[in-house]
Amino acid sequence: MQLRLSLLLGFICFVLVGSGQPGFLSYTIKNGLSQNAVTAIFRDSKGYVWLGTQDGLNRFDGIGFTKFKHDTNDTLTISDQYITAISEDGLGNIWVGTRNGLNKFSYHSNRFERIHINPNRRNIIQYVFEQIFPLGNGDLAFVAEDQLYVWLHQKKLIKKLMGKYSDRSAYTVNEQGIWRLNKSKLFQYDLQTFALKRIHPFSGILDTSASISRIVFDHAQKLWLVNERVEHKPQVKIVKINSRISVLSSFQLPEKIYHLSFDLSNQAWFSSLSGLLIVDSTYRTYYWRGAQLPSILNQANAVLCSYHDATGISWVGFANNGVLVYNHTASAFNLIQPLNKTETVFGFAVDSNNNEWLAAVSGIYKKAQTDKSWKLVSKKK
Repeated sequence: MQLRLSLLLGFICFVLVGSGQPGFLSYTIKNGLSQNAVTAIFRDSKGYVWLGTQDGLNRFDGIGFTKFKHDTNDTLTISDQYITAISEDGLGNIWVGTRNGLNKFSYHSNRFERIHINPNRRNIIQYVFEQIFPLGNGDLAFVAEDQLYVWLHQKKLIKKLMGKYSDRSAYTVNEQGIWRLNKSKLFQYDLQTFALKRIHPFSGILDTSASISRIVFDHAQKLWLVNERVEHKPQVKIVKINSRISVLSSFQLPEKIYHLSFDLSNQAWFSSLSGLLIVDSTYRTYYWRGAQLPSILNQANAVLCSYHDATGISWVGFANNGVLVYNHTASAFNLIQPLNKTETVFGFAVDSNNNEWLAAVSGIYKKAQTDKSWKLVSKKK
């Protein structure tokens, strides 16, 4: 598994550096993706990257895509083409939310099991599963129609925790618990027992008419709240939760927001109608586009989601351009060019004698100790 993951990351870095625009790699239907509208992204413990679209689920192994689609005549296929959320439980099963039900994929059987949280609705349209949260102990939490459910993987059952249909609530999870914002109160629940631990009043910060579409903790455990009472001019509040609630910043965004995530530098990535909106540590908002993005991308197309893994690679799902892979450190590879010629360099290492080695398309190079020049030691590509 670790080898597969290393090969996947190595392949991504190799192609990112070797492409015409360092740091970027774009996948579309031309590369085997089932559809260009990417709605969900997740990398599992085996190193595979799962990409949900509006027309099927894709598993990426670093080289190509395996497609999974709904078949009305086969109940062991995924329950719907439109993918909304992806995650993994403690047993390594992949859970996939769709606009028509919840699915569990087993690597062992290579099949899907359709999970019916309400057996009475087995033969009719199921819930739209909007979010899936890992709970840190192998269990998962699901959000469907403003209600929260948990998958207890040891007991192999789904349990409804809280919420009512059409009673607008926003949910998130961090190490301190499961959080639910309803009207002007923030409820905190224990991750293990699911018992209510505390109610944090948001009076004076939010009124009861606020339409909070999402709440997300950043890496510094500050809570970001997106209020979409005015649909195309969402308000964002950033709050700190201690003995009392304090507002750190508040600003308005110019676009409808589809998703919010945080990269390793704790920058906020808002997926919006006109591309990516980035908010840095000073809460300055700017568009990530223009010269920073590959010329093939038309930023008039909406961005639907983003995902950041622990290696510093970010995945961006577009509405019409497939998925963009961005390596935050890939540009560093361009600083080393053996024999002063431009070519793809995909590996660098220092041996036990402090000799520097470099792997490129044209062969393997070693840096001389005297004049520090690169010497070609093998022409094998």
